[in-house]
Amino acid sequence: MKNIKYSKNENGISIIITVIILNLILFGTLAISKIFTGEIQNSRALYNSAAAYYAAESGIEYSLKQIKDGAFIESSCPASLFTDSKLRCSIENIITKNNGTKTQTIKSTGYYKDKDGEAKRKIEINLTTTTTTTTTP
Repeated sequence: MKNIKYSKNENGISIIITVIILNLILFGTLAISKIFTGEIQNSRALYNSAAAYYAAESGIEYSLKQIKDGAFIESSCPASLFTDSKLRCSIENIITKNNGTKTQTIKSTGYYKDKDGEAKRKIEINLTTTTTTTTTP
């Protein structure tokens, strides 16, 4: 069996390897946390956008009920429509008449505002009514 001689210059190598491994773990952890932070922000923005959409949809439904009841369509949704104070909507009602055809355009904008900002979504519907006159001989 051969005698293996070790160099005495290898005294600090384990400390250097340990520091390198710890740096790799640190940078890996930082990269993963950066990815998760972005995903959390995207999820929050998606939630806010969906809430604003549903607020706008509530405005449309409220307007359709007002039309069905024969009432005047207000320019904003009543506060009692939402249980969350972060939600609100505005309504625009445009009526055009042309040759016996009545077109009613309802535009509803939903807003959701929290500490991170405001999301806004719009929905528009068109209701067309045609009136015809018939004469009897």
